[in-house]
Amino acid sequence: MMQSPETCSQPALRATLLLVFLLLLAGCTAGHGPPRPHASDASAPGAASAVAPGSLQAFAAARAAELTPSLRSIFAPPQGLPQPFFLVLSREVQETPLADRVLAHAADDASLAFAREDGGIGIVSSWPCRSLALPGGARAVALSLAAQAGRLAALDEGNHTLRVFDLTACGELAAHATPTPVATMALSPDGQTIGYADAAYGLWAGPAIATGQGFASLARLRFITLDVGFSPRGGLLVVVDQVGWITVWKLPEGQILKTLRLPGGPFQEARISGGTVLARTVQGGTVAFDLASASALAAPPPETLTLREGVLLHTGGAPRLHRRLSLGMSPMQVWLHEAAGVLTLRDVDGQARSYTVQDGRPTHPPGGQGQPVTLDGQYVASHGALRLQIAFPLYKTAGMTLYCRQTADEQYLLWWEAGEHPAAPQTPPPGLPRLSNVFGAEPAGWIPLD
Repeated sequence: MMQSPETCSQPALRATLLLVFLLLLAGCTAGHGPPRPHASDASAPGAASAVAPGSLQAFAAARAAELTPSLRSIFAPPQGLPQPFFLVLSREVQETPLADRVLAHAADDASLAFAREDGGIGIVSSWPCRSLALPGGARAVALSLAAQAGRLAALDEGNHTLRVFDLTACGELAAHATPTPVATMALSPDGQTIGYADAAYGLWAGPAIATGQGFASLARLRFITLDVGFSPRGGLLVVVDQVGWITVWKLPEGQILKTLRLPGGPFQEARISGGTVLARTVQGGTVAFDLASASALAAPPPETLTLREGVLLHTGGAPRLHRRLSLGMSPMQVWLHEAAGVLTLRDVDGQARSYTVQDGRPTHPPGGQGQPVTLDGQYVASHGALRLQIAFPLYKTAGMTLYCRQTADEQYLLWWEAGEHPAAPQTPPPGLPRLSNVFGAEPAGWIPLD
């Protein structure tokens, strides 16, 4: 007998300095506050209640603003931070931690629900309910959201009770006890039907709101079920197993409509999202499959939400200037490949970068050993008649100088060095200089930081 299926495991957290310093600088994370074990509240404190009812995108933007220091803080001399260090500013899509100590989450269109270790469930949607809790202080280990219908299904940690909540009134509508532990479950988009696979390889479907009809047994499955889900209109129940079989059931008849096969199996994880199946192979590869065309997608759709070791992360929004703090600096060195007209730098971040001397454009390093170039205390590289400004002082204050180096278009390295006091108080510049090329000493424009 094969072992009982479990819900998909989360990938290991790849700790980055970005997340660590955002959390340290912010001093807070979502999901804090006392648990609410016996009640649901439309205005309960918690991560979701910090934002007025609205979309997931608005919630993520508010969290990013809360956790990310103002970029103008680069003009504040460092105090109490490990030395040496440098800052990287670049325009990119941001990854924002939405909540920590998260056990499960579910998203539907622009809405989000997440279950926390303290037993609370945070809600982000247009409905007034911002927080829920299971009776008796139980924790939810799986969620399914039908946001347009204003309903949420939750599986308790005993895997034996499915509960359905009303997001319009923040109350429980139904509780379904199952004879066998639930492995994975889904709520239909209209909030009317629940489908689930159990630990005994059974597939079941029934009304989300108790009407005395109970759940109907659809089949005894052959392999471990990784996920169940509904078609966007809710009339079809989709099942994907670890071998890669996708079975589509027509409801309420309970008949198999079609059977498909995911390429590249076997699989360790799978998730059904609308008309797409996303699966991870046992080797770690990713397969995206479109149910309508019954074919694999060339590239999987970008992941908006990711759960890593209990931290729920949101990736998306318009690219914007983003700050990263890195500890340790490499001494800058410069070489000239005179015949090729290329200057190569070993940068303060340890990366080697090459530029054409003529216009400062990034290029591939030529072969062979270049000639060392003198770099003075003002970061001017000199070789014969050649004089290039590699970095320049952006701002001076309190006996410190903030140096800036543009490594590419809208990508900068900045670091502080002890220097002379300015003769008169300086006003911080309006932003980051947009140079005509990486060797330009005068800005061709400014990139605002506000």
